[in-house]
Amino acid sequence: MKNRCAYIQYMPNKRHARFGVKKFELVDSKTMYVIHIDMYSGKDHLAEEHAPFTQKVVMNLLEQGGCLYKGYHVFTDNFYTKLPLAQLLLDNNTFLTGTVNKNSMDLSKSVLRTVLGPQKSVYFRRGPVLLVGYKQKKPTRKPVYLISTAYHAEDRVIRSRKSGLEAIKPVLIDKYNQLMGGVDCKDKSLYHWSCTRITRRYWKKLFFNLLDMCVSNAYVVYAHQCIPDAPMDRKNFILEVIQSLTSASEPEPIHIPDLGGDGPSHQAEHLPSNLLRVCGVCGKRSNRWYPGCNIGVHNACELLLKHYWRPKYCGRKKKRAPSCSSDSD
Repeated sequence: MKNRCAYIQYMPNKRHARFGVKKFELVDSKTMYVIHIDMYSGKDHLAEEHAPFTQKVVMNLLEQGGCLYKGYHVFTDNFYTKLPLAQLLLDNNTFLTGTVNKNSMDLSKSVLRTVLGPQKSVYFRRGPVLLVGYKQKKPTRKPVYLISTAYHAEDRVIRSRKSGLEAIKPVLIDKYNQLMGGVDCKDKSLYHWSCTRITRRYWKKLFFNLLDMCVSNAYVVYAHQCIPDAPMDRKNFILEVIQSLTSASEPEPIHIPDLGGDGPSHQAEHLPSNLLRVCGVCGKRSNRWYPGCNIGVHNACELLLKHYWRPKYCGRKKKRAPSCSSDSD
């Protein structure tokens, strides 16, 4: 749309809708659950805070979504990723991994000037922040640069899912390719079963988009509650929701298990020495556990534990595969 509005944005990379209302989203990368949404309101958006705009956006999303000080890992693209943001998030017990523009400030010039060959990588560490540069096998591809506060300098042989070919890549880039894209996958899933219609009123477009995200979040919660049984597909789920909302009779109450951390089943209990459980945070043995979460926890790790039901429990701690770290770290 091209309405006369103060917060209408022009984004040339959005080929399907270059004019529209911009919104920032915090989405879980594995389940595509939308945690928090922040609508852009123009030049005065978050103007009360004295910090770079991208840093204010990321910190506001994490703070409003309740994800700070809990050990979460945030993946961002080169629009948000900056070295001061990585330092600030690490001070708030939150990790950051993302691609970074090579023209950004505070980056190592020695890494940027290094001429990389096919499937070659270079590392540089400054305190807790790791900078990696990597070039793919194709000679026409330019090197890509990422920073992270959670991974180590390590190369690994990665097999492609589509072609089946093997390539040497940094572990940091492999994890980024797996976990970066929660927003894009969510938008793709909304596109197939959407209630949005063509209209000249932008507020209707926003309402229908928010309605689609609410249905998507409801399906994520429903699919998680069906574990270990297989849930119904999304189309039938949407039809069931529509039928329950349009029926004249009262809907049957849904019995939801205790998923929060305040119920009586989420109180820590002590175990005997022969029945130790694996801590859900650090992975070590603990003599305390939560029956409602089906996982153990230490006293120091209790505040970092995510309260939800674990359908399966592994009594033995899995051994980590041996890995070889890079000498250029």
